[in-house]
Amino acid sequence: MDTTSLSEALPKRALPQTVPEKIAAAVAFKAEGNAFFKEGDLRKAAKSYKMVFLYMNGLHGSTSDMKGFFTAMGADSRWGGTDKNNKIGDAGQEEEVKRIKIDANSNLALVYCKIGDGEKALKYANDALRLDPSNSKAFYRKCLALIHLGNYSAALPLLEEANRGNPSDTAVARTLRDVKEKMKEERKRNKEKEREMFGGKF
Repeated sequence: MDTTSLSEALPKRALPQTVPEKIAAAVAFKAEGNAFFKEGDLRKAAKSYKMVFLYMNGLHGSTSDMKGFFTAMGADSRWGGTDKNNKIGDAGQEEEVKRIKIDANSNLALVYCKIGDGEKALKYANDALRLDPSNSKAFYRKCLALIHLGNYSAALPLLEEANRGNPSDTAVARTLRDVKEKMKEERKRNKEKEREMFGGKF
């Protein structure tokens, strides 16, 4: 694909003003992020997914907190549009905006799991789950984030819950087995350390 990302081309492009235009732009950034992810360019994927929020978040209120960002990027402060232009028209449009934000958050959680940044992965997984607590992808990615953080005891009950909800999901079942094995190894190491500390009395 073209090495110039949509975000790099922003100052040269017509800035979206209406809600449908902003939704279309957010969808384009999400698609760009997906393409970068498939190519293995995780940093660019993360950047594209984050751009989604610069369109979507402002639709729920004032865009004053967004203008500094666009100015810093060299983009026109008109980027955010007027408050009238940021007003979501109907329930269907609101649901679409919500779905796009859930997908972007969940995708960012996966990207940061791949990068190995458990804290950021957990943050974005939780953000997705706040919007949709029943989202199975975000739920599983939260488990992966906890594993990256080495918090197996927190990941285990969540994986067990995910496994009960969808026992045919082989990825969840495999990860659950892996976590149980890691916890077993951890307990074994801890016991060995205790024996060393107390001269093999236990």
